Amino acid sequence: SGPAVNNTVICPSGTVSDVNVSQSGSTQGAYSNYDVLKKFDCADGSGTFDIELKVKLENATGNTTASWQLANGTGNYANLSGEGTLVGTAIIQGTSIFDVYDGKVK
Repeated sequence: SGPAVNNTVICPSGTVSDVNVSQSGSTQGAYSNYDVLKKFDCADGSGTFDIELKVKLENATGNTTASWQLANGTGNYANLSGEGTLVGTAIIQGTSIFDVYDGKVK
């Protein structure tokens, strides 16, 4: 949800999947760092887009912060660009998380 969806820059619904997740540091201590590639597939068939994330996981809570940037897209999203930040709040630690993306997409 948000301005990009409201202004029809991005589809209002679809699925998201992790294409690649790699650890980029120790998982011991207060935080773990991950490089993540996510694929967003729009339910209306308008295309897909991939987002690269640099994620910092707080091990005690399961909450995350991240920076993100659009990596590539297909269909209506072939020329999409953008970047921003993310805040993730654990719903069930280690199982589910609610991500809120902030940034600019064009």
